[in-house]
Amino acid sequence: MSLNVLCRLADINVKIGYIHPSFARFAAGYILPDGEKADMEIVVEEEDVLREREGAEADVHWPFGYLQTLAVYRKFCTAAAERGVLLFHGSAIAADGNAFIFSAPSGTGKSTHAALWRKVFGERVKMINDDKPLLRFFEREIRAYGTPWNGKHHLGGNFSAPVKGICFLERGAENSIGSLSSREGFPRIISQCFLPDEESAAAAALAMAQRLLREVPLYRMACNISEEAARLSYHTLTGGMRS
Repeated sequence: MSLNVLCRLADINVKIGYIHPSFARFAAGYILPDGEKADMEIVVEEEDVLREREGAEADVHWPFGYLQTLAVYRKFCTAAAERGVLLFHGSAIAADGNAFIFSAPSGTGKSTHAALWRKVFGERVKMINDDKPLLRFFEREIRAYGTPWNGKHHLGGNFSAPVKGICFLERGAENSIGSLSSREGFPRIISQCFLPDEESAAAAALAMAQRLLREVPLYRMACNISEEAARLSYHTLTGGMRS
């Protein structure tokens, strides 16, 4: 028997049909009260969950409830692509009201770097989503949104902020940061975007990736794990809004 819940994701009211009751707990902070209307509907069935299991690491037994959350996110991001929604792999933080995203291959230290921003700058910095934020593309701005899919440490909040920079991190003994051209940034952007299997949704996702290249400042940073690294990236990405 399918269960249903109405959630608000990236300012879209989506009715979600699911199987395992754990999803309601997972999405609790994003569930809408009764009486709200749905803008779209997705349904996750057992075969969708089993497909996630086939694509997971063979030597790890992932619980059905966890795989169900992946299936829901995949279906939502596919269905919402033509509404201007893109899943981007990175740690998104809000600083002084604007969103900045740190992106890198898993294990590089993007979450650690974001945590250093919070440590150094305190309440001026809030975590939007530590792993898989949604980006929504409006006519005049691109906004980063918190979601329940926020990484193993479950860091994030149900709010959004306009994206003002994306920084691709690399490990380095010395701290250095510089701007990336669109040509340099293209492979990095594409590698961190979710590209749906459906042709029309994939085309929409590619168009959004291209818009990121045109409209959002891109940076490459070699850094160590230090407060000095956090200060350097903060002052570069924000333009030194406040020290």
